[in-house]
Amino acid sequence: MWGFGVVTALSVFIAVAFHVVIAQSEFQLDHLSRQTAVAQRRYEHARLSVAQLGSPARIVARAERLGMQPADDIRYLTAPIDVAPGDVGPGEGGSSRPIEGSTGEPGGEWEKVKRHLGAQP
Repeated sequence: MWGFGVVTALSVFIAVAFHVVIAQSEFQLDHLSRQTAVAQRRYEHARLSVAQLGSPARIVARAERLGMQPADDIRYLTAPIDVAPGDVGPGEGGSSRPIEGSTGEPGGEWEKVKRHLGAQP
């Protein structure tokens, strides 16, 4: 009979302890849910602000307040297909003179740069 009482008391103690752990976990989940909801509202508010600040109407209005005016004519520039990146000729958006200290030839500075690289490729 004494053993039955100990087993019963131990079972009740374990059930209560288990219930306490579950209740604590539930409180933590509720707290995390509230934090998630707050973060979600903050995120949505930030997205709304970004959308409002980046709207074309707002940008145009702000530009006009700053004294900017629309262009009289719009010109689109296209690069010729046969021009390699970095090759710029006279009247094509850059200077036609070589960079100071350069030979003007592609790869003309290779020997000067190579000695700084050492054994690297």
